[in-house]
Amino acid sequence: MKIRVYDLESGPDPDDLSNGIIEIGWTDVICTETDLLGHPCEWVVGETKSALIDPINQIPYETSGIHHLVDSDVAGASKWDDVVAPLFTEEETADIVAYAAHNIEMEQKFLTSDLTGSKPWICTFQCALHLYPQATSHANQAIRYMLNPDGLDRDRAHPAHRAGPDSYVTAHTLAVMLNDGNTGRHLAKLTQEPALLYWCKHRRHRDENGKPVPWTAVDSGYLRWMFGKDFSKNEFHTVSYILDQREIDQRNEYERQELNRQYRANAMPETERFGANDDGKPANDFNQTRSDGHEHRPATRDVNTMELPL
Repeated sequence: MKIRVYDLESGPDPDDLSNGIIEIGWTDVICTETDLLGHPCEWVVGETKSALIDPINQIPYETSGIHHLVDSDVAGASKWDDVVAPLFTEEETADIVAYAAHNIEMEQKFLTSDLTGSKPWICTFQCALHLYPQATSHANQAIRYMLNPDGLDRDRAHPAHRAGPDSYVTAHTLAVMLNDGNTGRHLAKLTQEPALLYWCKHRRHRDENGKPVPWTAVDSGYLRWMFGKDFSKNEFHTVSYILDQREIDQRNEYERQELNRQYRANAMPETERFGANDDGKPANDFNQTRSDGHEHRPATRDVNTMELPL
């Protein structure tokens, strides 16, 4: 059982199937054991392979500036279809249970379901947003150095922005996630779900040192302005969540003030937190909401704070 990690390096036209990719790399993450329940565990990183692809047109210098591949490097290399077809034969994919990449948008554009079938994709970028929300960067190489995976060979991970080494780095990230107790099914699920972002990286929201601030520190006016604009699904999910939470907090504060008004009218101690004990957990009855530190006769029946007959 294995999960195959792919990485693609773009060429002259990233939107053209026959002209968009100049290198493909892949590394398998292999399950070596199962637990007592038969679940896969002890994932290890396997061999890395790659292939250059000859595009139709010249490679733009801007693109060469990223991966340092030039026309002479790919001259005479195989075409896209000739490279990809052997990778997706029934025999080659028999042990593969899922595919993965760091930010799967590019890979899924070219490695379509016609090739991959119904096997799920795992996006290590999206999973990293879920699993390591407070990381200041979720780029492939940044997550690599944050996790510092055991067994990662720096020579095999070099150079960056080449398909083979990048797939090797991503494979180690995936192996860490799997060995930390996340099943492949769970990671595939996280891939499909929007993530709550911790850092707001918009330029207008920076601290005095020019660094990003938490989304929770961004004013509600700006968050509302974002709706209808061209932002990512993760940003919209985060904005919606924060605005909803602020509305809930505002409503709870109003209810707390109203409850304290009733407390004062009955010469009772006020509460600092609505319906909460000193440890911040929700109160189950009236006696638990008392904050004067004295013992009180237990209520004859459970009474919810909101139903308190004052």
